[in-house]
Amino acid sequence: MVSYRKNKGELFSGINIVPFTDVVLVLLIVFMVSAPGLLNTALNIRLPGATQGKQRQDTQINVGLDASGKIYINNAQVERKDVEAKIKAMIKENGAEILLNADIGARHGEVVELLDLLRTAGGNNVYIGTVRK
Repeated sequence: MVSYRKNKGELFSGINIVPFTDVVLVLLIVFMVSAPGLLNTALNIRLPGATQGKQRQDTQINVGLDASGKIYINNAQVERKDVEAKIKAMIKENGAEILLNADIGARHGEVVELLDLLRTAGGNNVYIGTVRK
């Protein structure tokens, strides 16, 4: 608390919130920078490695398939029977670019079925998520 004299006989006490505001703004910037990386790690999906490929961050629809066969659309679990309808609605709303993040332990047949389902729903631009080797 800061105390100083306003007039000769009068004391003024107040709180200086500038350092607190600085700390809050720095924390906000840290969370904004680290948030995109937290989205994929929250689903416990281990992506396969690749030496070739370009980094894309502009896809609006992210589809995940974990090792146990659970499907996630934009980090929300979705039943297999509801995937096509949800993707069709999202394509109308956001566009047709889809990023498919399939776990390295997922069965190949499940990945192909999901890819086919995404294309049936209208996703002609489906990108496969990998990590750089």
